Amino acid sequence: MSNSKVDQAVTDAIRHIGIGTSSYWKVVDHLTGLGYDRDLSVKAADKLVERKYIDDVRAGHKVLRTRVGKKQESRSYIYMRLLSAGLKQENASVLSDSLPSDDETCYQLFCAFSDDALSLPEEKREDFFKKTGKKRGYSYESIMSAYSRWLSS
Repeated sequence: MSNSKVDQAVTDAIRHIGIGTSSYWKVVDHLTGLGYDRDLSVKAADKLVERKYIDDVRAGHKVLRTRVGKKQESRSYIYMRLLSAGLKQENASVLSDSLPSDDETCYQLFCAFSDDALSLPEEKREDFFKKTGKKRGYSYESIMSAYSRWLSS
């Protein structure tokens, strides 16, 4: 594999990234989509990491900023979302592990839905929160802990 091919792939990747933020595997996928073989695409992406054109942590933080309030999710859902965004596994793990506990983020989710819940009859609120928490990947324990905390707030 010649350096000129890797250099051309790097140039194509930089053109794709522009001034935006892109993750490692998204760049590799883009280059393979342009016809570069996988090994060459990985080498080009590695060079871009060295040159700081690709920063999975920055790309991950961009994803995390969109998952707050009514869009809050469990750590496991966030981890999967980060992988889907093209982050390397180790970077997705570090970012998802740095998040507050599921009990805390589930409570934040319930607080974001307070107005919706308060508009429901009292007997339907617990069900509403259970369904909301489950859809976002929270365990039954986290849901019930957050619900108890929400009730007492």
